[in-house]
Amino acid sequence: MLDVVVHLGLGTDLYIRMVENGLAGRHQPPWAAPPGAEASARFRDLHRERHAAGPGPNVAAYRETLARYLARLDGLTDADLDRPAWFYGA
Repeated sequence: MLDVVVHLGLGTDLYIRMVENGLAGRHQPPWAAPPGAEASARFRDLHRERHAAGPGPNVAAYRETLARYLARLDGLTDADLDRPAWFYGA
């Protein structure tokens, strides 16, 4: 279960940044990897680091991240959702 919570936390944070980029008119991936670095490898490294922190910190972090995501979505209009945004090769 901890792997699921860690994955949800990392993924939700990524999606928050995707929404923020779209609202700001940025059509780019929501991460800043060093040149030549593979994003999926960085995600796996972050996953291992977060997993090592244990259940309590990860559940707390996911709750905070989910609250941020819901707050970010609050007040979005249909026009906001019609804006272009970067999405995995789209």
